[in-house]
Formats: sequence, structure tokens, C-alpha cells
Amino acid sequence: MLRLKNMIFLVKKDDGTKIGICGFHCCNKEKSSAEVGYDLKEAFWGNGYMQEALKEIIAFAAKSMNIKRIDAVIYVENPKSISVVERLGFSFDGKINNEIFRDSEYLHRIYSIYCTK
Repeated sequence: MLRLKNMIFLVKKDDGTKIGICGFHCCNKEKSSAEVGYDLKEAFWGNGYMQEALKEIIAFAAKSMNIKRIDAVIYVENPKSISVVERLGFSFDGKINNEIFRDSEYLHRIYSIYCTK
């Protein structure tokens, strides 16, 4: 598994304001899969910005990276993030209890989507 550290800044088209980031945490070339990660400043929630950005990176991953499956691992108490991936067509795959963030364990939901070119 290849850990990727590159995320892209999300900026508003009209004025260039930095509003968040998105990209891939890791990529498994053997399985043609990747894990997406994203974060949006709270002031910009509910405007469709993250949905637009994720559509673009999913299309890029399928076309340019030969990725066939993308996973999203989301904290169970983050309904807005869950809603974003569900609207994009991600399917719920299950829960995991071993995700560690800031030195604590958290229960997360796993979602996935299969890419088409």
C-alpha cells in the first residue's frame, strides 16, 4: 500500500478563497483502489463544494490513475460527510473500530464506490 501525502486545495472559483482540501490518503496499486480524504471549512458547508470536488477527483482517479474502487472512512458522528458520499453513490460497507485520530480510537463507517472511465 502506497501512502500518499498530497492533497489539493479547494478554492472558490469566483475569488480564489481557500475553502478546504481533498485527495487520496493511500493507494493500493495491486487492488486498483484508493482511500479518499477531505476537509471543508465549516463556513462553506452545505453549498455543494465538496460534492463537486469529489466528483472531479473520482473521475480523475478512474481515468488517470486506473483506480477502480474508492473508499471513504468516515467518523460515525459526522452525518454531513456521510451525506456527501451517499449523494455521490458510495455504498455503506461496514464499521471499523480501530481508526485512531489524535491518540484516541473512534468508530468509523466505511463507504465505497466503483469507478467507471
